[in-house]
Amino acid sequence: MDWYHNPGKFPDEYTPQDFIEGRGRTIRRNPLLAETMYYSKDIESFGTGLKKIAMECVAAGVRYAFDCGSVGFTAIFYRPELAKDDATVSVTSLGTSVTDKVTEAVSEKVTEEDRAVLSLIAEKPGITQNQMAGSLGVSRKTIAKRIKSLKDKKQIKRIGSDTKGYWEIIS
Repeated sequence: MDWYHNPGKFPDEYTPQDFIEGRGRTIRRNPLLAETMYYSKDIESFGTGLKKIAMECVAAGVRYAFDCGSVGFTAIFYRPELAKDDATVSVTSLGTSVTDKVTEAVSEKVTEEDRAVLSLIAEKPGITQNQMAGSLGVSRKTIAKRIKSLKDKKQIKRIGSDTKGYWEIIS
C-alpha cells in the first residue's frame, strides 16, 4: 500500500467522488500560484487530478481510497502485486513476508514512525531517504532523524553508497 498526504484541507462542500464524477468545482485558494503552476506545466489543468487518478487506477486494476481528514487529504493506493488479504504485504524475493521481517526487526521498542520506515525498507531495500519522505508525507530531515534512530538501535544498516546502495534490516 502506498499513500500520499497533502496537508491542505479538502473543501468541506465536496467529496473526492464529486470531482471524479465531474460535479466538483475548482476552488483555488491561491489563484496566482495555481496560474503560475499551470503555465509552468507543473499541473495540466484545474480540478482534473482526482478524475485522472481514478481512471488510471481502474485501468491498472489498482484499488484506491481517499481520506479527507481534519489535518489534510490522503490518497491511498493498494498495489495488487503486493496485497495479501489487504493487510499483510508479502515480497517473495525476500523469502519472508515484509510483515515478518519488520516484526523481527522491532524486537526493541520502536515508534510507529520507525515502523513505517522499516516497512518501506523491507518492501524496497533500495529506497532513498527522499522517496521515504515522499511516501510518508514528511520532510527529509524527519526521515534522517528516524534513520539515525534506527541505526543507533542497530535495527538497520546501509550497504554501499547513498546513491547505489541499499538498506538492510538487522535481525
